[in-house]
Amino acid sequence: MLGIVLGVFLTARHLGHNDDNARGLTFAALVVANVGLILTNRSWTRTIVGMMRVRNTALWWVVGGVAVVLPLILSVPFLRTLFRFAPPHPSDLMICLIAGAVSVAWFELLKLVLAYHRRGSGPWARTTS
Repeated sequence: MLGIVLGVFLTARHLGHNDDNARGLTFAALVVANVGLILTNRSWTRTIVGMMRVRNTALWWVVGGVAVVLPLILSVPFLRTLFRFAPPHPSDLMICLIAGAVSVAWFELLKLVLAYHRRGSGPWARTTS
């Protein structure tokens, strides 16, 4: 996750964004990645999609809070000034969402590979004799 978030910051600076804009994009990517980590770490054996059927009220309060507060921080002038962020462009926000998703995708893939292995098929299957 650190590498992805650092990559967002360096890419923003490389594309000519000022410090305030790069800081806002990095913050957004960090928050999205942390929510992704919360979702993926709910289970070490089931995927995010598989865990969506498991009721967890606190989780949805956190996700809902982030869904409300993050856009407010990035769009309300007083809050942007408080955090020293510049107004983000919609395409930049899409990059933050993608970066956050990529930062946890590797773990989801690992869970799928391990599940495939546990079912006893594939090249990593254990043979019982």
